[in-house]
Amino acid sequence: MDVFKELGEFIKSVYEWVIDLPDMIDQLFERFIVWGVTSYFEAKRDTLEFFYYNVGQPVIANLNISDQISRALSGIDPQISAVLAYAGAFESLNIILSAYVTRFVLDFIPWA
Repeated sequence: MDVFKELGEFIKSVYEWVIDLPDMIDQLFERFIVWGVTSYFEAKRDTLEFFYYNVGQPVIANLNISDQISRALSGIDPQISAVLAYAGAFESLNIILSAYVTRFVLDFIPWA
């Protein structure tokens, strides 16, 4: 009689496994989709970091934007130059030009 009880428990466990199989498949596909989407966005982020740091930084460094701004504005009256420096005009111009160069580099990436 003990054999029949064990056989009944085995059949019951197989039945429960078959009933739970669609849920397990759903969870498996959910995990694959989450993994795929996460991997896709991580690859995009890594590509952006590669392009910006390996391509954009040397371009910005070779342009010497800050030095060129300083040389171009050295002919301005010292009082006006002091007011512009106090207002942060030089730093903001540097940021704007750096953003322009960054955008220029990102234009070479088709999905950016």
